[in-house]
Amino acid sequence: MLRLWESPKRNAGNEVQKIMISNKKVVQHISSFCKALALTDWVFSPGSRNAPFTLSIAPDSDFNCITITDERSAAFIALGMSLHSQKATVLSCTSGTASLNYASAVAEAHYQKVPLLIITSDRPQHWIDKGEGQSIRQKEIYQNYAKSSYHINDFDAEKEIIEVLKNIELDLFSGKKGPVHLNVSFEEPLYETAPKNDTEFTPALVSPNQFDDITGLHEQWQAASQIMILCGQANAKEHQQMSLMAMELNVDSRVVVLTETTSNVSGFQYVNCIDRTLERVPKEDANYQPDLLITLGDAIISKKIKNFLRAVPNLVHWHIQEHADRVDTYNALEKVLNISPSKFTRFANLTKTVSLDSDFSNKWMSASFLAKEQHDIYLRTCSWSDLKAHEILQDTYPDNINLHFSNSSVIRYNQLFTPIQTNIYYSNRGVSGIDGCTSAAIGVSLNSDRFNVLVTGDLGFVYDSNAFWNTLKVPNLRVIVINNNGGGIFRIIPGPETTEVLDTYFEVGNSASIEHICKAFNIGYRKATNESELDAQLETFYSAQSDRPIVLEVVTPNLENDKVLKAYFNNLKN
Repeated sequence: MLRLWESPKRNAGNEVQKIMISNKKVVQHISSFCKALALTDWVFSPGSRNAPFTLSIAPDSDFNCITITDERSAAFIALGMSLHSQKATVLSCTSGTASLNYASAVAEAHYQKVPLLIITSDRPQHWIDKGEGQSIRQKEIYQNYAKSSYHINDFDAEKEIIEVLKNIELDLFSGKKGPVHLNVSFEEPLYETAPKNDTEFTPALVSPNQFDDITGLHEQWQAASQIMILCGQANAKEHQQMSLMAMELNVDSRVVVLTETTSNVSGFQYVNCIDRTLERVPKEDANYQPDLLITLGDAIISKKIKNFLRAVPNLVHWHIQEHADRVDTYNALEKVLNISPSKFTRFANLTKTVSLDSDFSNKWMSASFLAKEQHDIYLRTCSWSDLKAHEILQDTYPDNINLHFSNSSVIRYNQLFTPIQTNIYYSNRGVSGIDGCTSAAIGVSLNSDRFNVLVTGDLGFVYDSNAFWNTLKVPNLRVIVINNNGGGIFRIIPGPETTEVLDTYFEVGNSASIEHICKAFNIGYRKATNESELDAQLETFYSAQSDRPIVLEVVTPNLENDKVLKAYFNNLKN
């Protein structure tokens, strides 16, 4: 008898035995649709209602399938896979609350513009809200964050199914990228199979993306005397185009380029560390205030630069990005230009020589250089702390790797250090939650040939520890956990420390053992509690051999970290 995972074989009569797949026509059409569009990465979570997909997709060698029990982790792993591949990963879960567990990653994918195809399997619609087990209202469950939502039944006519799939193709491959939701209702029985048929899906010809009219912008560019280009989070394609634009325009003395690590744009000629530089910029000094702000990419981490720009009078703001949203972060948005940065520079003729001399760029670069000097001086005598740990890590990261940072204090500390140009930086800055940082890093690692390092906090690590609740072999991932006993960010940001409940309701501490979590999930574990121990561990941490991730716990003094960081910023001003 032919098993589902075997390839076709010839029997004694030299006839080809056909592969058996689900007898649900809708599943056969979806399988053909995904093959035709090269949507080959599938992440399953075990369940019965999605069995027709499991029976049909998992045994097929044309698909790359993994199984992740925890749906929240599964969705973030799929997000990471799509972050690297830049094509939609397919998610498949059973009915009920399983679909709700995808929600955090769907929201992150929406704000990061990451393609996902979420296929939630459902009970027949006539049983919803009638006391049937494992059933909720799944239709349009992600309506606030999905690019589009569709529903089909396993008994729908072939014409209706194909029409939905054509719409999904357009949603996935044209316009702004993002998650697309397909809810599929299945009648029982769920496990019956039939020989695989020759159903084929013919891809549509997706129209090329259009971009906005940019006539007249050259005159505004020419008239500006102080121009700031601010680079936010970007994927691989975007950051290459942003880098090209920044390089071409930065030769203009009126232009200063500010970057964050997650933009993956960096260079000695740019302000790469915004927060430390701003400590050297005189507040409310018009000589440092741009009259034209051009933003590229997505999320900006620095609250300091947001507050700085919001206080600039008469600021004019252009945002340049293919399929950009109208996000008025600085209360000055005048134009949203739906065009790639490289095309914008060429078509708007911005590189034309201007006669106006300006010291705007020099002022900002001088502030950046002075901040770097004070940064180096302070760190030479800095005591053991989060800041010191990040400095040591910064000096020892390998080249040509993917560097992942979780949210809250970890990503903010990283912004204080000059990015390593050969490395690619990742972080879940769409929504900026801590709930799926490890899973997303695993997803990137699965699809990438590069070595991967995740730096996370103790709360983020524990919160997403189910990222390791699987049998995946991820030999190219190392995880560094900065353990400051939970919620260190609340001692850094203004507000919580002025309350009487900082220790009980904000920084609540971490009662879980990092070591025991690692043992439970059979992953490697190391520990450092001071500078010398960290140096010793890092000598072999990256080169150690394992087919599973290895974790290095770095314990820092939670009651000292905020004092060290505040002294650091005070030192930058001197």
